[in-house]
Amino acid sequence: MRIFFRTVILFLLLAAPSTYAQDHIALEIKLKESPVELLQELQASITLPISATSISAFERIASDQGYRVDELKHKLQLLTRLYLSTYVQEQDKYRKTEALLSLLEIIGTTAYDESYLQMLKGRYIARSQHDYPLALSHYDQALSLIESGQDLQAQLLKQLIHYHLGTLHRILHQDKLALIHLKLYRDTSYQLRSDYLIAHAESALGDFYNKRDQLSLALQHYSEALRLSNRQQKPFLKANLQLQLARVYRDLEAWDEAIQYAHDADEGFKALNMDRLRSHCMTVIAMVHANQNNWNQAIDYYLNAQQLDYKAQNVIAQALNYHNLGEAYFNNGNTKTSFEFLFKSNAIFLARKSNHYLVYNDLLIAQVAVADKNWLLAKKHSALALHNAEKLKLKDEQIEALQYQSQAYRNLKQSD
Repeated sequence: MRIFFRTVILFLLLAAPSTYAQDHIALEIKLKESPVELLQELQASITLPISATSISAFERIASDQGYRVDELKHKLQLLTRLYLSTYVQEQDKYRKTEALLSLLEIIGTTAYDESYLQMLKGRYIARSQHDYPLALSHYDQALSLIESGQDLQAQLLKQLIHYHLGTLHRILHQDKLALIHLKLYRDTSYQLRSDYLIAHAESALGDFYNKRDQLSLALQHYSEALRLSNRQQKPFLKANLQLQLARVYRDLEAWDEAIQYAHDADEGFKALNMDRLRSHCMTVIAMVHANQNNWNQAIDYYLNAQQLDYKAQNVIAQALNYHNLGEAYFNNGNTKTSFEFLFKSNAIFLARKSNHYLVYNDLLIAQVAVADKNWLLAKKHSALALHNAEKLKLKDEQIEALQYQSQAYRNLKQSD
């Protein structure tokens, strides 16, 4: 009987998005809390792919599938958002996104539709092309189209746009603008009186302060978010907040708290079958051990993380773990194994053109090479690190690269 009632409630959420205010909020929470499950339910509720060259053609398709035009349009907007979620692994997701964006452009009739489309275009550009300034222009346009809207759908869309604008400005190191939008995101969450959405907004502010190394403020916002999440049965939000708190306590060198929160988060993600995020928990625990020079324990947890990343097919995470393992084996006195992992890491970063990560990996290779007195290797990778550090304007990393380079030249008798 409980399963039947849940099915009925879900049907109402998916089939009649404009009926009740609480349904809009419940659907937004489900999208954040269980995106993969919602994607599967959406895909099962409509026949895909949908192709229409005019609004009248789309009206016929909607009628054939048993929906009003606004109902089917809403489903397609949600589906596009889900394809662009970091937690959704869908085959050909960007190709499918492009097709849906073209369709939404044809069937949009209101300022809300156009705002939603511009938001989705910004998200697509940020996720697939990493062209953040171009993505910003689409988000700014989306906000201007919906800014005067007062109905619940408009408020939820504005809230989402502020969240993404805050994230994009933070990535671009435009911290003042980032903070303005993240605070607006929180303000709109309080206006909607949803503990879940408020907790999500507090967590976003925690992320902002954590990235700026303002750890006491990060701790304050994450703790408030966790307090709010404890009022609800929302396991993903809770586990994610526990992971963030584990990272903050690690950076504060509160080792016991860091390990406890990381283990709690791992239990939560394990119950949700989220190996990608379990890997992050293993990495936090490994780093705690590394910071205490417990290199054998650190290696064990990095290897656990590596297995989870293989399972989740998360290639960049694998490369980061190779880097961490290279550092751990180096500090454990095993330079041969250290080089093996660092070269694996380098190959992935080169293939993905991840120059920011390459700087640190090349620096570590140069450091290990200096310790191993392999001066040609130290010369090569310190030069590579210096090149990328100059392009990225990373001053401290340029200094470190020059130090390794000078040691290599000195020992190669190239005094000039």
